[in-house]
Parts: sequence; C-alpha cells; structure tokens
Amino acid sequence: MSSTKAKKEQLRIYGDYLTTPVEEIRKFLWFWNKTVRLKKFKTILDPCAGGLKKSSKKVQLRKACLLPGTKMSYPQVLKQFGCKNIITNDIRKNSPARYHFDYLKQKGIFKVDLIITNPPFFFAEEIIEKALKDVKIGGYVVMLLRLNFLGSKHRQKLWQQYLPKQIFVHTVRMSFWPDGGVDSIEYMHCIWQKGFKGNTTLELIY
Repeated sequence: MSSTKAKKEQLRIYGDYLTTPVEEIRKFLWFWNKTVRLKKFKTILDPCAGGLKKSSKKVQLRKACLLPGTKMSYPQVLKQFGCKNIITNDIRKNSPARYHFDYLKQKGIFKVDLIITNPPFFFAEEIIEKALKDVKIGGYVVMLLRLNFLGSKHRQKLWQQYLPKQIFVHTVRMSFWPDGGVDSIEYMHCIWQKGFKGNTTLELIY
C-alpha cells in the first residue's frame, strides 16, 4: 500500500471515531428550532451515530483517547430539545447505537420525519442522496459538512438536483479530537426538505 493510500485509510478509520462536539450541535439546533420546531418530528434517524460503548476498549486518536462510554452526539442533544423517538445506527459494532448496519447497503429503510448526522467524509454524497430518498415527503435531511463541500465541480450535479433549503455556517472551527485540537477546516449544517421547490438557499452565519 502506498503512503498516500495508507494515509487515506488511516483518515477513514479516524473518521469513524471522531466525535461531533455537542456544544456546536446545540448552537445549531437552537437556531434551527426557531424555524422548525424540533418536537414536531415524530421519528428521527441518525444513521452514523458514533459514540463508544462502555464495554469497549478506548481508542487512540492522535495524542489522546476516545474513552468508553462516549455518548452519541446528535441523539444526546436532540433529547435536550424534547425529541423522543430517535433511531440510532452505526456501522461500528462498538457504538452504543441500537442498530449496526451499513446504511448505504440497507434497503427498505425506515420512512422518518428527520434524518440528521455527521456523515463520513468519503461517503457524504452517497449518504445525502440515500437520506433524501428515505425521508418522508416534507421531511428534512440535515448533514454536517465541510464548507468547501460546496465548491467541488464533481458535486455540481448534486447541488443542482438537491438544492438545500438552508445552510448554517459555523464561524468557530470545531474540534472532533479528544485532545481538543482543531483542523484548518470550516463546517456547515446543510438542511434539505424533501419536496422543497425553491430556487435559492437561505444562508445563515453564526
């Protein structure tokens, strides 16, 4: 395996364990809750929920470790907003999620009101497209993505076919690492509503 391929594989493995900071999720949901009352979502799916079971071994990530008992970020915060029926899944068996299947290979998935997650970077486009098929008409898909996800010519077709309804840009760089380190990357929460017919996207920066 070449050094480049080895590095990409290591990044993919790291990506399975990086934890979305709950405070940034809380900020975003607080803003979005003003527009769409979160309690109205009867069924929610997080297909890449993350976390680490209490019974699992700690996972070394850079200079620190992801510790057993680490909670799933989105379900944790959604509950604080009164959301109850949250279906959790993660491809990792050591995640505390209820289900452990490969979301992209799962057929006949739940028809839910909201699908929200931080998708693995290398599969983000495929997860977005699948989520928009799986969610109910009028339902929402919310993904945490790198801000430069907007800029690729490769993804031009995605944006033309699936125009987001809203984009929330995070002005503070997030830390996904146990050691608190940040990368030189900005992030956004992208919001799609199935059946949305608008021709412009509302962008909010906070």
